[in-house]
Amino acid sequence: MLPIRRILYPVLDSTACRAFKPQVLQVARRFGAEVIPLHVVPTRLDLRAGEAFLAGCEWDGVAARPRVETGSVAAAIARVVTEESISLVMMPARARSFWRRWTDPSLVARVAKDCHVPVWTAWGGVPSEHGAIERVAVGVDLHGLSRQLVLDAAGLAARLGAKLEILHAVPRVDIDVLSASSIDDLPVALSRETAYLALERLTRMSGVDAPVRIDLGHPAAVLPALVRRHHADLLVLGAGRRTLGPNVLPIIRAAHCPVVLMPRMEVHEAAPEPAAVGLAELKT
Repeated sequence: MLPIRRILYPVLDSTACRAFKPQVLQVARRFGAEVIPLHVVPTRLDLRAGEAFLAGCEWDGVAARPRVETGSVAAAIARVVTEESISLVMMPARARSFWRRWTDPSLVARVAKDCHVPVWTAWGGVPSEHGAIERVAVGVDLHGLSRQLVLDAAGLAARLGAKLEILHAVPRVDIDVLSASSIDDLPVALSRETAYLALERLTRMSGVDAPVRIDLGHPAAVLPALVRRHHADLLVLGAGRRTLGPNVLPIIRAAHCPVVLMPRMEVHEAAPEPAAVGLAELKT
């Protein structure tokens, strides 16, 4: 994960944004980063109103350089990410009737998919229970891309002065309906034992020393439960290679802590497959 020098904060006068603002200031202070508050208005006729709104915001000593843009919120965010060399986007995730275009979870999904930078979010802007970030958890499957995700999460945890934990959900799969070829393609293990073997190999190859927490069930239910059970203050997830996975938004809603979505990555031919050891045993 690259150093965090500029944080983009799409801001609106809403309950979610007000609740989320202390997190933005906390992270900016921690990394010594500049904050780019972004307010998007429908047309150029609304620019002065947008500038007046941002002028009334206080940033408590954090370096801030407000911007007002027009048009689509998602397009404006993507444009500013590129123009300002943004390191991190921070925005709350929650649908509300009047300001739905700002806080609809689908906006978070679009930003995570289209912007090649991490997105820090929280459902309703609510911070972690403890305020300070002392434990960082990373949710992984057993795809080869998980190695880079673990390394990014470890780097983020180190910069936050926090401990890292690795979370994994072993889904309940009916092996009888799977062909041998489909087992080869699965990015998951089919038992706790094979999952532990694969994750042990993943941590060894990554050079990351972190405890592994595993439970059985659907990832959208298991990962938030593990986060709450082990008192994680921040959850790191991969945004996927092409789209935001169907489990990510339900996890954000149920985690009760901030979530960082790491940008999608491409698979290289030489990329290691941590699941290979565990899954190969199923066919013996």
